[in-house]
Amino acid sequence: MNELKRKYYHTELIRIHRGNSRGVFINAKPLYVISLIECIDKGILLENKIEYPAPEIEKVYLETCEKYEPGRKLSPFILPYFHISTESFYDIQWKGTKFVPSRHAHSPSGKYLKENVSYAYLDEALWDLLQEPSVREQYRELIVYFFLRPKTED
Repeated sequence: MNELKRKYYHTELIRIHRGNSRGVFINAKPLYVISLIECIDKGILLENKIEYPAPEIEKVYLETCEKYEPGRKLSPFILPYFHISTESFYDIQWKGTKFVPSRHAHSPSGKYLKENVSYAYLDEALWDLLQEPSVREQYRELIVYFFLRPKTED
């Protein structure tokens, strides 16, 4: 059963939807997932509750962005924190009414998140899988290979 779950999340991770700005994909969500994996590795994220603000996680996110995309304009932490909730494996526990993007406000403000979010979290099954170092490494390599490595012509 564990292998089936590993394969399921493997597929979900390579299906992460990315924004596109003038023909260039924005890798904020894949980089955010790598940063969560790093935070588990480093003992920063000890339970499946990602609060906002999360200064230590944000620091790891910024370091991860610089490591994999040096010199590229970084997406602020708030954007992947919120927008990855459109993926099947991540959600936000709201204190009240869930934020619904409109044509005027596509993303909530930091103040709004601070006041209205209890925490964000991964699927429990994914969280459990990520407690295994080999799975963390496998998923990190998958994301790097699929989203972040330079594309070469064959």
